[in-house]
Amino acid sequence: MGLRIIVKNLPKKISDEKFRSHFSKVGEITDAKLKFTKDGKFRQFGFVGFKSDDQAKQAIDFFNTYIDASKLVVELYQPLNEASKSRPWSKYSKDHKKPQLKKEMTKKAATKKDKKEDKMEKLCLWTSCRRICLHHVHVSRKALQAFNELDGTVYQGRMLHIIAAKSKTEAEEIDEKNFKQKKKTELKKKAHNSHNWNSLFINQNSVANLMASRYQVDKSDIYDVHSSGK
Repeated sequence: MGLRIIVKNLPKKISDEKFRSHFSKVGEITDAKLKFTKDGKFRQFGFVGFKSDDQAKQAIDFFNTYIDASKLVVELYQPLNEASKSRPWSKYSKDHKKPQLKKEMTKKAATKKDKKEDKMEKLCLWTSCRRICLHHVHVSRKALQAFNELDGTVYQGRMLHIIAAKSKTEAEEIDEKNFKQKKKTELKKKAHNSHNWNSLFINQNSVANLMASRYQVDKSDIYDVHSSGK
C-alpha cells in the first residue's frame, strides 16, 4: 500500500524541489513534505511517501548518508498509536467513510486496500470532487475492525481518516421531497411570467406560432417580408 519515511537532520536551506528530486531516485514518490513551525522556521526534517513498500525500505538504506555535509537520519515513519485514535460515533456502525483519497485512486485500488474486510455490499467512490469513498460492510464487527486497523494509516501519501456514515433520516428525505416539489411549483409559476415568453427566451418558430394565433394570420405571412401587414 506504500510506506512513508521520515528524514531528519536536513540542511537548513534545502528547497522543496531539491528535497523531492533527491528522494525520487529510488522509485515513484507519492508525496514529499518539509516541516516548518507556525512562524515559518524550518524544523530540519521532512516526510517522503513511496508508492510501494519495497521502494520505501530501499530508500532507508540508500539515503542514510550525507547531503550538503549534513548526515541524514532516515527511518520508517511510524503512525500514531492505535490507542490514541478516536472511536466512531457507534461501535456497531456498518458504514464508514474514507476522506483524503488521491485523485487517481481507482475503485479496484480502494477495494484492494480493504481486502481484510469480510464482505462489502456497496462501494461508492467520489475521488474526482471530494476524494471520499463509502464502504458498506456486511458484518458490523468488520466495520469496527476496519476502523481500528486503517484509520490514521497512510496510503499513497494520504492520511486516511475513517468515520462512521449515517443514512438519511426520514425527516431529511421528506425535506428533500418538499424542496423538489417547491422547485417544481416555482417553475410552473414562472411559466406565466411575461418575460418568459419574450422572443429572447423562446425560439423563432414558437414566436411565429404565437403571433399567427394571436393576430389570426397565416404563419407564412409573418415570415414574408413583402407581406402587406394586414
